[in-house]
Amino acid sequence: MKVDIAVIGGGPAGSSTALRLAEMGYEVALFDRAASPKSKPCGEFLNPEAARLLSAEFGVELPKDASPMMHASLIPPTGEALTVPLLDAQGEPTIGYSLPRIRTDALLLEAAKGAGVEIHAGANVRKLTSTSLEGQTLDGEPFACESRLVIACDGSNSLVARQRGLVKSIPRLKRIGIVAHFSGVTRAKAGVVHMYPARNGTWGVAGFALQAGGQAVLSAVVPTSASEALCLGQEAFLTQMVLTLPGLPSMLDGAALSGMQTIPSFGHKLSRAFDDGVLFVGDAARFVDPFTGEGVHHALAGALLAADTARTALKKGDVSTASLASYGSARRELNGRYAACDLVQAFVNRPWMIDLAIRNLRHQPRAAERLFGVLVDVLPSRALYSPLVVAGALIPSFR
Repeated sequence: MKVDIAVIGGGPAGSSTALRLAEMGYEVALFDRAASPKSKPCGEFLNPEAARLLSAEFGVELPKDASPMMHASLIPPTGEALTVPLLDAQGEPTIGYSLPRIRTDALLLEAAKGAGVEIHAGANVRKLTSTSLEGQTLDGEPFACESRLVIACDGSNSLVARQRGLVKSIPRLKRIGIVAHFSGVTRAKAGVVHMYPARNGTWGVAGFALQAGGQAVLSAVVPTSASEALCLGQEAFLTQMVLTLPGLPSMLDGAALSGMQTIPSFGHKLSRAFDDGVLFVGDAARFVDPFTGEGVHHALAGALLAADTARTALKKGDVSTASLASYGSARRELNGRYAACDLVQAFVNRPWMIDLAIRNLRHQPRAAERLFGVLVDVLPSRALYSPLVVAGALIPSFR
């Protein structure tokens, strides 16, 4: 087959990029190795800016059972929570949502299909040349596709990025992701994302949110040193972790574990998010250890930038590395958000630092609101480094 653009990966990055390009009038084929959207280990939080982009830029409306989130609660080991309303750039209330990842993926994939994207499910891409990609279906049938440009959205372990030799590992982000779903949850407070920074010892960071119909999701990222304990018994590990998270045992009282997944977390960045004939979007471009649900937003924002870069390059008839370099410049603000994520990770994975920040921010509500405004992507990343936020978090005497 032959198309204008081939997209590899059917997650939020791939589906949204394919959707945008199809709406621009290009013939787009999307290849995903899964036969249909599957549940993936994910925090399942669409922050306010991600929700806005879905609607305003991609025309995708969230279902009525998406659970609105109006507050974020940062809970240190002491249990004395810092609860902050989610506000937009004008200081007005804004809303994020908790929705199972499989639902988000299906919504975007269906929208892409409706826009004319040719969906090839169960198609595992194994090789990419300068002019074509090749692979094999789940039935073992080979396939090939020629395209003018490839958009690689094949996740944090991107085959394309590895084949091009662009991957730079971030060793401190090599951890294990855990996602657990619960049913029959009746004691958790609606509208609040509960965020747990690292505790001393085995446990890493975690997040918890109530979903529709008495469902709830707990996501955590733990150090690789926990791998042996997880191998011995995942549910036992989860039970012990829950007991260390202040307030969570009472919120889960009477609830039942309905599912649990684990996945290695391969922290990486690329030497550049573009190469000869290829643009990288989402986790394929750069993977962070997300604490406040940045992943889907970064995928959607990157899709918009990649689509604009692709249109310009295809109009020129030049998809060389030099021609696609503008994508790197366009990602400057997005890269700033990745850097902000890294800085926040430095805090939340060091208990003494987060304890200091929380104690100070309790007396500095404006600084706390601006900090969370950056974390939920409604304020520019540079706001994280403003004197108000820095002093509010680190200097107890600041007023």
